[in-house]
Amino acid sequence: MSLEASCLIRVFKMNNFMVGKLNNSIENNEKVLKIISMLIDNPGVSLRAVSEKTGLSYSYVRRKTSSLFSKHIVSPGLMISSNIIGKEIAVIKINGNVPDDVLDNLLKCNRVLIAFRSNHGEVQIVLIGKEKQEIMEFIDALKTVINEVKEIMIEYGVLHEKTMIPLKNSHIKCNIPEECKDCLSSRITRYHGKMIHQY
Repeated sequence: MSLEASCLIRVFKMNNFMVGKLNNSIENNEKVLKIISMLIDNPGVSLRAVSEKTGLSYSYVRRKTSSLFSKHIVSPGLMISSNIIGKEIAVIKINGNVPDDVLDNLLKCNRVLIAFRSNHGEVQIVLIGKEKQEIMEFIDALKTVINEVKEIMIEYGVLHEKTMIPLKNSHIKCNIPEECKDCLSSRITRYHGKMIHQY
């Protein structure tokens, strides 16, 4: 199954590089995959070293690397320990009408490891929090921007203490739900009568 078929949006954490949606032309291009592998193995590697180790010309490596970054297929990322952001993890399955803009904006939240729409149309989210209550408050806030929630299933777990989480914005210690900035929707959302998000 291709990356495109497996989920709408999928991000892999590898070292401190994040590799986003790959289209079939890149998946099947061994030269580009060599470049990506070198960047994952050594994020600080020079283009000249990539050229020498892969046997590809310097101009090809420079052109392809520039294209990978400009198309947001590969991007450098800062990681933070789960000791700081939280070790409680929840896999949330939502059966309901989740707008695409909500799904897209979930991926901007530091607490969301991944969010995607399955082949059956349900949305699945892997969410991190300091405790289960915080996760429940996030879900309550999320429900305010989802049309027609039919069912929500949640499975909890605990992250390993050495897990590193990719940061997507500067709100490292957000206070859920009062300080939700860019995690839910581009609409104005109200939670317990308070405005929690607007952009």
